[in-house]
Amino acid sequence: AAITLSPAALADTAKDGTVHITGLIKQNACTVKTDSVEVTLQEEFASLFTAAGQTAGDTDFTIELENCDANVYSSVQARFEGTLDGTDATILKNEDDAENIGVQILDKTSTPMTFNDLQAWSAAVALPTAEGVTELSMPFTARYIATAVPVKSGTVDATATFYLQYN
Repeated sequence: AAITLSPAALADTAKDGTVHITGLIKQNACTVKTDSVEVTLQEEFASLFTAAGQTAGDTDFTIELENCDANVYSSVQARFEGTLDGTDATILKNEDDAENIGVQILDKTSTPMTFNDLQAWSAAVALPTAEGVTELSMPFTARYIATAVPVKSGTVDATATFYLQYN
């Protein structure tokens, strides 16, 4: 009679070590006051745009936060995702009938946001530290940007999703 052994039967089953896992669940620094922000850009004439890259219609808006606790974090940043207009990652595609026009979002330093980049965070905004102050407005600007000329008149409609990071 022959004896056959499988490789598993020959494996060393001695205890070689342990894995110890630790972590920390932190309180959120703020909550988003309204999960949808509506921005209406001012009307502009198509003839205003005489070159690709030309911008107009700068319109300020804010992302409103509440229940902020500066004891947890000291600042907050945002990043955005959306459908791009071509290969320029700073231009959101117009989903309506105006042509050769897109939308940009700028942070508080007037830097155009780069969309769909996990590392492209806005300039940091400090969380409120004054006693009893728990609300914060993160300032941004939206604007038109010509992607080519001529720009064809029509409606502009673009959407971006924002994500927050606390530091």
